[in-house]
Amino acid sequence: MGKIAAALFLGVFALYLYTAYPSLAPRDSADLARSALLMDLAHPPGYPLYALFGRLWLLIFPLGNFAYRLNALSCAMGAAAVATLFLALRPLAGARAALGAALGLALSAPLWKFSLLQEMYSWQALFAALLFVLSQGEKETFPKRAIFSAFFFGLGLVNHQSLVLLAPALAYLWRGQALEQGRPFWRELGKVVPFLALGLLPEALLWLRLKDWSLAWAVFSRAEYGALSLFSGFAQEWSLPLIWRLTCYFVKGLWEASSPVLFLLSLWGAWRTLFSRTTGADERSLGRGAVLGLFFSGPLFFCLSRFDVSGWVARSVLETAFVVPSVLMSLLAGLGLAAVEKKMRWLGMLLLGLLILLPLWNHGPAMNHREDFSAYDYARALRRLIPPGSDAVVRGDTALFSLKYLEALEPQGRTIMSELEPGLGSWIQERLARGPVYFTGMPWEKIRELGVTAEPLGLVQRSGASSSPDAERGWELSPLRPGPALLNGESYAHDIRLSYAFAHYLAGQYYEARRKPAPALAHYQKAAQFAPEDFQLVADY
Repeated sequence: MGKIAAALFLGVFALYLYTAYPSLAPRDSADLARSALLMDLAHPPGYPLYALFGRLWLLIFPLGNFAYRLNALSCAMGAAAVATLFLALRPLAGARAALGAALGLALSAPLWKFSLLQEMYSWQALFAALLFVLSQGEKETFPKRAIFSAFFFGLGLVNHQSLVLLAPALAYLWRGQALEQGRPFWRELGKVVPFLALGLLPEALLWLRLKDWSLAWAVFSRAEYGALSLFSGFAQEWSLPLIWRLTCYFVKGLWEASSPVLFLLSLWGAWRTLFSRTTGADERSLGRGAVLGLFFSGPLFFCLSRFDVSGWVARSVLETAFVVPSVLMSLLAGLGLAAVEKKMRWLGMLLLGLLILLPLWNHGPAMNHREDFSAYDYARALRRLIPPGSDAVVRGDTALFSLKYLEALEPQGRTIMSELEPGLGSWIQERLARGPVYFTGMPWEKIRELGVTAEPLGLVQRSGASSSPDAERGWELSPLRPGPALLNGESYAHDIRLSYAFAHYLAGQYYEARRKPAPALAHYQKAAQFAPEDFQLVADY
């Protein structure tokens, strides 16, 4: 069993590493990379475990640039999650069914995607799979398994707080084992609380680094996002139609993120563990725990977000929430495949093949990011247009985090500020007394609200300069290599396409205000080509 798990890990790791981003990835990835590089905190809730372990990984894994090394770390974590799921299923479902479920998870869109970039979500998949492995075993190993489970649950909470949604499922599994052995559940729970606290210890890095208890609490509690909400800016009022839409969106997303075979096998596995009287006690316990965990981390979590999924930004944020449900769905699919194999072995073999071929066909081309330099090109383009020693106000996650990462990697005296920084207006006025301030990704109207003027040209605008930058300078210095992500509409690349589209839109405004319709039309057309969902040409053009 150990050899199969090791081979599975190596094979999946090789696949992930082959398709991983070669450098920076879009969105929050550069912020996680910077936190590991400096062993500093990322955006709320800080992700101190990533900073600690990421820094250690950079020291022991010497191949490639820093961002690529952290991509390799995500690949390893994702592959470890796949191998761990195999170990969880093997004793109950058999080698073939466990292998089919594990490969189905490896090739599912959520885990594959988030195992290729500098993020903590493949780690979350590993913690989820590991906790279900530890919940199974011989009676003699109960105390040791309970200790390790409490420790890794604490570490998982430091990695990402959403792991708390698995607490009801884990309590159900451990309570069942405690009752079987005549152990009072609450007494056993009290015994492992110190090990839970030990797992939470890396959270202390947040408090020590910030040295400000109120600020540390604000970061830990995600106050700027709305604390208990996923992101209050996208949240809507509670209503039955909203709950229905989000539940349907979750089910539809889970179907598309995996494969029809994996999805249907998971339904079969869930039905058997919930209603079949012929299912073994251990299989029934594990399956019911997975169903419970799937409900809390899936439909309930999506409904608690209260997101309006009609917008692409909200949909892209919710993509990460499919990772843990994919692990649990694959676990149920393994139990379902085992039941099929017992009755019709030939059908089980056929389904095993389909579990591999269908997701490869559906997801394989979109998951190949080995030539995807879109975030890297974009960040380098911005940096070239902001001179060393300058001050810049930046809007957009990819722009803000990538510029901060590059400045940490190669300091040149740039001060990079977010548009959401408190007291930004007074800070800008102070800086303008010394020289120009640069802006990127911000509407012209927003810049003027801050009490400054800036020409809306190219990727970067500037205020307080002696002369306006050439409108075409940004495009000459920042060609985007047309990798698969930009061409096939990958959701995270949308952030970059929208940034270029917005810059063209600003340039179009500039020429339109100067009564130059031809160059204005050309820029508006480019904006519509980069981001057709956000920019459309009106009838006058």
